[in-house]
Amino acid sequence: MAIIVAVRSGNWSDTSHVTGPWPGASTPTTKPGVGDTVQAGEFVVEIDEDVHVAMLEATGSGYFAVSNVYPAPQRPNITAAIVNAAIVNNETANGTLQINNGGTIGDITGDLTAGNVDGAWAVYNGGGTIGDITGDMTAGNVDGAWAVYNDGGTIGDITGDLTAGDANSAFAVYNGGTIGDIDGSLICGATGQFPIFGPFRLVANPANNVTFCQPNGNPWTLSNDYPAPADVRSGVEYDRGTQTGEMAAGGSIGPVSIVIGGGGIRIF
Repeated sequence: MAIIVAVRSGNWSDTSHVTGPWPGASTPTTKPGVGDTVQAGEFVVEIDEDVHVAMLEATGSGYFAVSNVYPAPQRPNITAAIVNAAIVNNETANGTLQINNGGTIGDITGDLTAGNVDGAWAVYNGGGTIGDITGDMTAGNVDGAWAVYNDGGTIGDITGDLTAGDANSAFAVYNGGTIGDIDGSLICGATGQFPIFGPFRLVANPANNVTFCQPNGNPWTLSNDYPAPADVRSGVEYDRGTQTGEMAAGGSIGPVSIVIGGGGIRIF
């Protein structure tokens, strides 16, 4: 619908034309709503309530933030695509959405896309807590352009495909903290960059796969095909522990010829 650019730093909920972040010559100003694209400009907008817009975007040195001044049970949910088109790379202005110092928010619903600048993260979680994230995550095409940088924080489950960028260290998710289950496909970048750095758990779902790329950019796909239990040694668990081998010991492999000499031992 509209592109709304913050005119000063302040709380998302503040509709005062004197102290709030939204443009307007009188109080109350109009807060962004469903369908709007919201840009932080050069300011910091603190999210202190539920947000439902089309997109949150950083186009300057500003960003959207949640800090520990809004502790639980106040857990705003965010429904929006989160994009970092451009960012000033410094300690206080990295990422479109920042959760710092134990800040807590609820769920995020929407695709998360990094910019093509080192440190142009869509979401930065610096020791805070985020609920579940539902949406695809896409890295930028430069080193350090991560869609999500989980720097010692906690994130719930992630539902969506994760795609790496076309550069070394261009992860969709950099996990230096704790993340729940990931339910989606993992797609490497065109040069083979894996989409996740750090520990993760991928949901055992036939629709999920890991896609690697050949040097020419065409994908290799690893499927979830496994041998039958009768072809796996008895007692061996595989397929994420959901199958157990049943092949019995013993039997014959047929005639064997052993030749010693001529540079080693050869078995036919």
